[in-house]
Amino acid sequence: DLVRVLRQQTQSRLQVGIEALVSLSGEKLTDVASVAEVGLTDGDTVNALVRRTRLVTSHRSLAIALVHQKGFVVSWGHVACGGDSSNVKDQ
Repeated sequence: DLVRVLRQQTQSRLQVGIEALVSLSGEKLTDVASVAEVGLTDGDTVNALVRRTRLVTSHRSLAIALVHQKGFVVSWGHVACGGDSSNVKDQ
């Protein structure tokens, strides 16, 4: 399995957005690497960097987006300035 799959499974079980998994030595584990490639074996412990909820504004603040810690985005404002995030809702 890839580290990305482990991160997504952990994210689902903990019900929080996880930015990255980190080894006990402090190394950020690359999503595209396999669990074996980063040296993880069954029973190993890793740390998780939890995403924070962020409020983001566009140029001249004509649109606002809330990037939730669970990964979803809610946006408001002028469509041409980022107020409509429906075209990226599945990403």
